[in-house]
Amino acid sequence: MSRRSRSTKNVGFEGLRPDLQSGWHTVLDLDFKNNCWDAGALTENAGALTTLNGNQYHLYVRSAANMSWTVTADTGIVVDFNSTTGKNRLAIKVPYFPQLTQFEPQPKWPKIRVSASFSGLTISHSSDYIGVAVGGFYVNNANPKNPCVQAIYDVSSTSPVFKYHAMSTKGTWGSTGSGLNISGAVDSDGNADNGVIVIEDSGQGMWACRGHDGDVNIKTGNTPDTFRAQTSGSGFMSRTSDQMFYRADAGGNDDYDGPYAMLWCNAGNTSGSQAVTWERMIVEMYI
Repeated sequence: MSRRSRSTKNVGFEGLRPDLQSGWHTVLDLDFKNNCWDAGALTENAGALTTLNGNQYHLYVRSAANMSWTVTADTGIVVDFNSTTGKNRLAIKVPYFPQLTQFEPQPKWPKIRVSASFSGLTISHSSDYIGVAVGGFYVNNANPKNPCVQAIYDVSSTSPVFKYHAMSTKGTWGSTGSGLNISGAVDSDGNADNGVIVIEDSGQGMWACRGHDGDVNIKTGNTPDTFRAQTSGSGFMSRTSDQMFYRADAGGNDDYDGPYAMLWCNAGNTSGSQAVTWERMIVEMYI
């Protein structure tokens, strides 16, 4: 233990251990490109969790006939999200995310950061986008449950020009969302078809969109990726009951069992050829 020392107008501790101080620690590392999941098509629109290689997930697709998420050996999760307007969403349950305290009716959870790398992004419309998100529950619906926060890499024009945004789901706390609160647009590094997107709990109710484009190297630990934008985690909705972010459902906390780390792909319009490959996802918590 550090020894307490005193000097004029100062009280401090000598011999602090930086290696024992708080910081970001990896709790889930899914390297899809290096075959952490068995090859094959992911189960779509099941309405319940599916287990694959020890992980639990739910995949919602807007059109099962036209859209697919396929784990491909030595490549990653290859996503075809064309033809039908709307969101596709892979929600992965984070298996180890301990509560900070058990001494309150609604215990608190550590801050979370979800980073995902992508490549081969193909777009067709100015409202196409891909993103990374965090929420308390999956849902077999185009609109996620509230609360849910997202960081997106958005198509500003099909030139292509990409922009970063932070978003949060609006609506009744613990129910299906009714809309999105979206930050202003932030320029990309070079409008690349590959990069890293990050959503991070930055504290005091704010969530940060981070990321970069041009390579697929995920930054972890106490050296974060480039800040792009931020949003309120609640979507500007207030609540009078003590229902926390990952236990927000109104049904006696029977359903919400998050956090869930999510990968999003949104087709902005029909008749396109939108596609992307998700290579890796890393989930960290601040403890």
